[in-house]
Amino acid sequence: MKQHKKAAKRKASKRARYRGRPDKRYPAQPTVNENEVTIQIENIVKALVDASHGDFIADVPPDESLDWEKDEDWLEHLKRSVEQLEQRLSVLDAISIEDLQDSWRRIQEEIPAYGDFPVERYLDQFLTSLRAKFRKALFYDRLERDAQQLRMAVREEVASLCAQGTLRAHDFIKLPPALSEGEIPGLSERERAEITDIFCRAIWWMMADHYPEGCSIHFYLECPDGWFSAEVFADEEEAEQEAERRRQAGEGDFEIQEISDGDDWVVFVVLFSRQRPQFTE
Repeated sequence: MKQHKKAAKRKASKRARYRGRPDKRYPAQPTVNENEVTIQIENIVKALVDASHGDFIADVPPDESLDWEKDEDWLEHLKRSVEQLEQRLSVLDAISIEDLQDSWRRIQEEIPAYGDFPVERYLDQFLTSLRAKFRKALFYDRLERDAQQLRMAVREEVASLCAQGTLRAHDFIKLPPALSEGEIPGLSERERAEITDIFCRAIWWMMADHYPEGCSIHFYLECPDGWFSAEVFADEEEAEQEAERRRQAGEGDFEIQEISDGDDWVVFVVLFSRQRPQFTE
């Protein structure tokens, strides 16, 4: 009897695709993470404000007559920066949410496919956030301008008083001063502290550059937390020696505080008292 060989069965390929009905692994309408959208909107807004300020710096015409180390020239630059932000904010304030919505509808009419993107529901948030960010940027630019003006005024006062020879006296500078355009709403405690810090640093840097050696007049910055010396010292040892001299003169007890730029770099050292320093003839 003739034997027949069994036909070899073809093994299923491991690469063979299942051709049944595909599983519904993805929803027809993707869910929108509102928090993620909000974060992205804030990132875009911040980038727009930063780019706006960067454009202003890039557009400053080269002028060999300007000296950025000169107080008067730097003040003019800060004033122009404030004016530029004021102009851009006024343009934003003139735009209504209805204007944006009408513009978006016209775009959808021209290109219907754009209607698939849920842009309209976020327009109000975008415009509100953009205005707030520009308003805060303008607020801080005004602070820098006002601090520069105060620096220049105190520089002239220091030069005038110290020129009077051996006169021994005090001068108190209240900080922060009344802000020319007022505050913006919603500032945190940290941001309020930064306002005082901006003015203090402007004067400290001025004193480091212009305080006459041997001047007998002591200048103090009267701040919400206490009184800082306007005079700055190169290191802790020098500051401790001066603190002891003032204690013996009856001015008061002083702590030593380091003023840093960033986390590590100590710029200079100042004296600090929680009580108003006293002056006796």
